[in-house]
Amino acid sequence: MSLILCVMAACNHYLSTLYQVGLPTGQSTLHYVLQCLLFTTWLSCRSGDRGIICVLRYRGWRYLLLALVDVETNYLYITAHQFTTLTSIQLLDCVSITAALALSCLLLRVRYKIVHIVGVSICLMGVGCLVWADIDDGRTLTGGKNQLLGDMLCLGGAVLFAVVSVAQELVVKTLDWVEYLGIMGLLGSILSIIQTAVLERDTVFLMPWGNWQVVALLLGFGLAQFLFCILAPAMLRDSGATALQLSLLTADFYWLMFGIFLLQYKFHTLYILSFALTAAGIMIYALKRTPILSQSQQPATYSAFSFPSFEESQKKGMIHCFCCSGNNFMGHCLQFYTDVHFLF
Repeated sequence: MSLILCVMAACNHYLSTLYQVGLPTGQSTLHYVLQCLLFTTWLSCRSGDRGIICVLRYRGWRYLLLALVDVETNYLYITAHQFTTLTSIQLLDCVSITAALALSCLLLRVRYKIVHIVGVSICLMGVGCLVWADIDDGRTLTGGKNQLLGDMLCLGGAVLFAVVSVAQELVVKTLDWVEYLGIMGLLGSILSIIQTAVLERDTVFLMPWGNWQVVALLLGFGLAQFLFCILAPAMLRDSGATALQLSLLTADFYWLMFGIFLLQYKFHTLYILSFALTAAGIMIYALKRTPILSQSQQPATYSAFSFPSFEESQKKGMIHCFCCSGNNFMGHCLQFYTDVHFLF
């Protein structure tokens, strides 16, 4: 997935520098359309509670909010590359790790061990080595039309990416990855097409569509993003959102190797140390699993009304009610629990 992310960064680099193409939302539209054609069609062939009509009826508005966040995440990240430096993006990407840790604790009730904290710390040391090498080479002073704006865009994109990752982990562990990709492909296609028509209509008309290199780069970016989105659910189901964020730190190393061979970057020994620290941190983090709530590890239930009873929830320690009096209050507590725990 880090290699795929590097391919996306390379395509975006050439589009923005060589051909002056600024199409942050339009570039991401292709992968939503491909998701829609494959997984929405797959979901449409299902019947009953697992069908697309039932899913949209009971969970559609939640997926709509998540699709909106996903579209804006891509928009912020791609736009940030036009305004700030690579070093700033590498630093601010670490915010997504912190956000994923916090959201996993709050929403998924993941309990991290000392080994996980050590793994995260070693990964961040690897990022520090990478940034140190960039400062030593002087690349922090080059590039970026408006660094403050670019940093703010990257910061917002990092936080939103953590939100999407944690929400996606919750969905694939409690419901179904085909449902997630199908609904996100459908709603993401609609939202990205609307946003492209509103914000980037003139850019689309002025693009050199006769230039096959531009078309090839756009297709390469879209296909790489599509493959990235297909692999993400498998990674999240086995490892979790925080592990995904840590693993993607190695994409910076691959990008620098790409820059050494094609963009005449100067090789620095800290690059090897950075990759070694990041890889070691990821392996240390993976020594112990970080399961979410025990209920979410059970087989998925697709019925809109098949929630656990209040008594079962009390036995499992999932909710705690104080000063309960009367069935009405118990009903409100149960409704609050089901709204929070069964977000999707």
